[in-house]
Amino acid sequence: PPVLRCLGAAHYPRVVPRAPLILAFDTSTETAVVVVGRGTRALALRHEPAPRAYDEGLLPRIAAALDEARVRPEELDAIACGCGPGSFTGLRIALATAKGYVFALDRPLVLVSSTAAMAAAVPGCRSAVAVLDAKRGQLFAQAFDVHRWRAGPTSAPREVARTILDPAELGPWLAARRLARPVVLVGGAAPSDGLLAPERIRSLPVRFPPGSALLATARRAFLAGAFAAPDGAEPEYIRPPPFNRPAD
Repeated sequence: PPVLRCLGAAHYPRVVPRAPLILAFDTSTETAVVVVGRGTRALALRHEPAPRAYDEGLLPRIAAALDEARVRPEELDAIACGCGPGSFTGLRIALATAKGYVFALDRPLVLVSSTAAMAAAVPGCRSAVAVLDAKRGQLFAQAFDVHRWRAGPTSAPREVARTILDPAELGPWLAARRLARPVVLVGGAAPSDGLLAPERIRSLPVRFPPGSALLATARRAFLAGAFAAPDGAEPEYIRPPPFNRPAD
């Protein structure tokens, strides 16, 4: 089959197929997403509720998906991980797990924006806005240009704006962004349809990054050679993690 030499990652210069075999997973929400795919085709796909079980449940889920796909870990071309924004604990566990596979197998690490994968899953829109619970009674909103991602070679929908705001401020903030229409809202804190009717913005029930979209964005990033250095890879949080200064 035709092959493509990966560039941009000195630690991974080998020749790989154009239809790479990728393990991708995301634990940024209360749904564990695990997918094993070759190219754009998912060989095994799992979406399973796991609100407090990532510390015990992610590795068995990955093992089950690899078994279902009939893929041995050493056959994988890359490991892809949803890097947030999202759940603090879930993001740490997913990235630690990804690094374990990367170091053990000597494979590249691909970081995928969890919210961009949600946006990539939405059909028939030009813009998508992920809305997440930012705690403290606030929302996190992140807007993406989805149309250009579908039409071009970019690895993920391009972020065009983000903010943390009060729920009542979401409508005015969206209006001020002048996003390309149609616009849809996704994410666990997206308001139900009708609340933003004056802006003609609808919500869709996309509450986690679907495995198909996670695989699609991971594949594009892999073929572009957009690899993350495992030693320095960090998840993306909704808010900066708390920091307590050491006592003098």
